[in-house]
Amino acid sequence: MQEILAIITVRKGSSIKDKNIRLYKGKPLLVNCIEKCLKVFDKVVVLSDSEKYAELAKESGADVFIDDVVGNLEDVTIRMRKYCEAVGYNGRLVL
Repeated sequence: MQEILAIITVRKGSSIKDKNIRLYKGKPLLVNCIEKCLKVFDKVVVLSDSEKYAELAKESGADVFIDDVVGNLEDVTIRMRKYCEAVGYNGRLVL
């Protein structure tokens, strides 16, 4: 069976400062998302332009791919391909 990979994109730029790490049910939103994905998928990768978010993701069990340009949906698909090429991944992706 082929490994299934979940991609979570988080960027630091937003109209609501640090919304991705605001507490939800006592934990940062990003952590909740990673924990739920790890129950379903073989691997979780967080694409981010923030070292702060990346560190939190690593502590939560996700792999991290830092890229200075994480933006709209078109950019996200480009970043996913870039990550997959960098690590030699050719399985299924869930965004």
